[in-house]
Amino acid sequence: MRTPSLTRSAPFYLQLIAVTLVPLKGKGFKVEAAGEEKINDKPAVILKVTGPDGKDFKLYFDKEGGQPVKMVATVKGFQGEDFVQETTYAGYRDFGGIKKATKVESRRDGKKFLEQEITDFKVVDKVDPEAFAEPK
Repeated sequence: MRTPSLTRSAPFYLQLIAVTLVPLKGKGFKVEAAGEEKINDKPAVILKVTGPDGKDFKLYFDKEGGQPVKMVATVKGFQGEDFVQETTYAGYRDFGGIKKATKVESRRDGKKFLEQEITDFKVVDKVDPEAFAEPK
């Protein structure tokens, strides 16, 4: 399976799609049903997605709750090598009306690559421009 690269210059959409599915409705994305599979002993529906760059990846959604539970893509490593990266999303919690995975784990070719635990999440209406100012 050919899938998007996740390097410094790669499409950001791989990281964004698990947070918000809005990019999938955008120009250039092709989405098709790809069956079902059990993830952690629970049924999940699979979408095969082709990104605007023509590369494929798979998204798995909990059949009951509808949240993303897994994404599989081929990504580029820091030395340009290809890895199959499997990212799982679990521990969904409600943060002010937004359900968010609190446990995210990525494996590259089966080996643990990244593990995250989210303890807090807030949506802000406005960010102080000073937050992005050059340090003095």
